[in-house]
Amino acid sequence: MSEATHADPSRLPRRLREPLLGALDADEQLVWVDRPAPWRAVLECSPFGLFGLLLISLPLGPLLESLSRGEPIPKEGLLATLAFMLAGLALLAIVPLAAWRARQAVYAITGRRAIIMRVGLRGRRAYYPPEGLSELTVWWHNIRFGSHLASEGFVSLRDVATPLRLLRELIAAWWRVRPDIGDEEILEYISRRSTAAGTGNFRSHKIVELRPGVLQLRGTLRSQLFFSAFAIVGSIALAAEMREALPALVEDSSHWGGVVFIAGLGGLFITIGVLGMTDWFGRRRVTFDTLQGRLWTGRRKFGPAARAEGLPLSAVLAVQVCGGATAGATELNVVLRTEPDQFPRRANLTSHSKQPALYADARRLAKLLGVPLLDHA
Repeated sequence: MSEATHADPSRLPRRLREPLLGALDADEQLVWVDRPAPWRAVLECSPFGLFGLLLISLPLGPLLESLSRGEPIPKEGLLATLAFMLAGLALLAIVPLAAWRARQAVYAITGRRAIIMRVGLRGRRAYYPPEGLSELTVWWHNIRFGSHLASEGFVSLRDVATPLRLLRELIAAWWRVRPDIGDEEILEYISRRSTAAGTGNFRSHKIVELRPGVLQLRGTLRSQLFFSAFAIVGSIALAAEMREALPALVEDSSHWGGVVFIAGLGGLFITIGVLGMTDWFGRRRVTFDTLQGRLWTGRRKFGPAARAEGLPLSAVLAVQVCGGATAGATELNVVLRTEPDQFPRRANLTSHSKQPALYADARRLAKLLGVPLLDHA
């Protein structure tokens, strides 16, 4: 697809094309325009739909079993079934809603800014000059960027490479006309909003000293026990079900609803426990080694080089503390610049509700690296 096609607004329906063209300045030129793909929006919301189907189907097994036996259904059972089904329908509704919202949105990049526009109910317009594109992160087919006041982006895209390249060129062009800018001024443009990292209501990670000059972020014993409990409970429930319920099911198949429910619940607990332990205590470790001047981690936001040969510690411009994604939570991030002409980006280290402990870790890390501590909480 040519660059001219990327900037052709005639591909848009009239309800989107006219507001977009009307928002442009007289001398402003489009370089890229696109819409979210509804099928991608549906795919990204599919976990909500699947969980909704699970909530709807779980109480149906025991209900159908009671009906097949001709047993009266207690009022409490009906109310619980209704509650599960309403919750499931609410989650299922997210999927068509996401497709509808995708059809009401249009994204554009001009020679001077990025534009997000939605029409219809609760329509809105958002304009992002280069200094407002304080960070670009790509996940799935979404490009997220943010500023001090907003954190949004281009979501559910068919093509991510083209807008990502154009946004980077827009930021680079802005920096080229600001040759006098220094690291301290750059840090003023760092987003103060949450990176939307997972949050715990206990101290999930801590910074420990492996040896003088080497600090490592690792999971706490409490968080390891927390996820281990999920796996243990799920294993016990699944083992008990296999031992007692399965032989009974061979003799009387009318009990299948309860068996499926307990087995599914046990499997869910085991999955949460295993994924929690492997993701939180394997790839999530981050090592800061001042003796070798390198940073090592397996986290994707740090880039593949951090896992292979490690990043130089000079890539860390600052340590940031900001508000978390949920009330009462606080995030600990590092501000990275891995290339000289690259705008700094943030990488999350941890997020939890124990603020004094998180601040202590932040001060300790900033002191070791000799970088500023940005207090944006």
